[in-house]
Amino acid sequence: MTVRFYIMPLTVVASRRGPKYLKWRDNPTGIDAPWAMVDYGFQPTCLVAAEVDTTQHSSLNANADLMAAPADLDSTIGNAAQRDNVKAKLDTLDPPNEVGPQRSTGQAAES
Repeated sequence: MTVRFYIMPLTVVASRRGPKYLKWRDNPTGIDAPWAMVDYGFQPTCLVAAEVDTTQHSSLNANADLMAAPADLDSTIGNAAQRDNVKAKLDTLDPPNEVGPQRSTGQAAES
């Protein structure tokens, strides 16, 4: 099991909010893995740290409306195309974001 970071949509049920693809009170069919979430408030998006295995990660990563951070957050985003891809995914999910220069790390792109 590895702790991985994801930006994903929220599911809203009454006044409760939780990650769309993970198991919680109002999503009993989600992937059953330990997780912690940062809710972006007015945005229907959250940052999630989840302890997942390879199969669970692959299942999560298959969702078009989810963005998985690289396993190594200190790895370099190698070129402008990769940086632009990260920015486009973040823009689609609409959390507060600002992706830095081309040689930013995964950690900088996620913060």
